[in-house]
Amino acid sequence: MEFITTDGKIIIKDNRIIQERLTGDRRQKILISFYFFLFFINHFKKEIDKLNIEGKQSAWIGIFCYSILILTYLFFLGYYLLSRILINKLDISKISEVKQEFTEIGLEINLKIKTGTKRYKLYKFRRLENEYERLIQHLLTLNPAIKVISD
Repeated sequence: MEFITTDGKIIIKDNRIIQERLTGDRRQKILISFYFFLFFINHFKKEIDKLNIEGKQSAWIGIFCYSILILTYLFFLGYYLLSRILINKLDISKISEVKQEFTEIGLEINLKIKTGTKRYKLYKFRRLENEYERLIQHLLTLNPAIKVISD
């Protein structure tokens, strides 16, 4: 089954929830992040050349700063890949509760789906289309132990 969210769709396949995003925001963020990563690599390389060729001891400060930035980018790249690939799939049998959170404007509703390990996933739906109600009803048929909480 498929359910339409504000930024993509949710597919239920093999007793798992899989989210597919259809917006181009992610691609733009990846390109910008990749550009800055290459920018920091280039400056890191220039600082190493400055140390080797000119022998300036002040280049160690630049090497230290750029290495911290590069390691930070690598950490966030690993987290991003884990969150998009491994965490994107949610097993329905492990869901403990579904919480409905209404937004201040009132046009959207957020479904916070929690698992037994206190991990949660947030899905945004348009309120007028009632896709969130269909999702909740389908989840309850697959796992009747789910508690539905509304604000």
